[in-house]
Amino acid sequence: MQSILKEKIQGPVAWKGIDLAKDDSWIYYLSEKTIVNLESALFYVKQKGLKAPDFNKEDFPIPNLSDEIAYFINELENGRGFLLIRGLPIEKYTDEEASIIYWGLGVHLGIPVTQNAKGDLLGACCGPRTRH
Repeated sequence: MQSILKEKIQGPVAWKGIDLAKDDSWIYYLSEKTIVNLESALFYVKQKGLKAPDFNKEDFPIPNLSDEIAYFINELENGRGFLLIRGLPIEKYTDEEASIIYWGLGVHLGIPVTQNAKGDLLGACCGPRTRH
């Protein structure tokens, strides 16, 4: 039997789309320093011969990003329940490299769960694109 919510939802999790349209504080822009740290972890994973989703957070070392990771987790768990991360120069990575970065960041945020009925842990990240 499902329980019925009997109290009004309050706080940052009680957002409405119209409110988000007026406020971009839910968008997080990666700094150049953060991108360099993610690329360093990408290189580490590739040197170990690993691919997403076959590695864990210890295989994707980003110790200099602990404050950002803590912010992301807090926003997901205690804030709005979501955030949009922007600024990764996706055009410079192969699909495999982008998947490693997405997976690596994700395993630092929590426990991976399937994304669809097929059991995919990581959906197609990029779609059709060309590399320059």
